[in-house]
Amino acid sequence: MTKSMPKRITITLPNPVYDRLTALSEIRDKPPATLAAEAVEKLVEQAKESGELPVEPAKTDK
Repeated sequence: MTKSMPKRITITLPNPVYDRLTALSEIRDKPPATLAAEAVEKLVEQAKESGELPVEPAKTDK
């Protein structure tokens, strides 16, 4: 089975959220992008568990 490459996206954050994210990234010694990716992954998992999101994701061509 071929492992797919991670996808990149661009997000825009309000300044206070960005400031808190960068502060947290220093505390946890992780890049802000890694923390943001972890937060998005957690959000998607919660949506799957609640039934809001189908279990099987739609395939992407990109």
